[in-house]
Amino acid sequence: TGTFFSLCLSAIGLLWLTGPGIVFAITARRRRLVRLTHCARCGHTKGPSPGPVCPECGHEWLPASRLQRMP
Repeated sequence: TGTFFSLCLSAIGLLWLTGPGIVFAITARRRRLVRLTHCARCGHTKGPSPGPVCPECGHEWLPASRLQRMP
């Protein structure tokens, strides 16, 4: 037979172990959007009509087809 204390400890353990996975699943869309709209090196926003390179650091923008395949 179990006690209420062991039930609470197991629930806390379950939340502790699955917490990071839940956070990653919830924020996946936002992280993908940031990858598409910001420079991979410095984080500068692309803007409405970006040139071939980032104006801040000179890093070449990644093509959208390559970004789609990145995890």
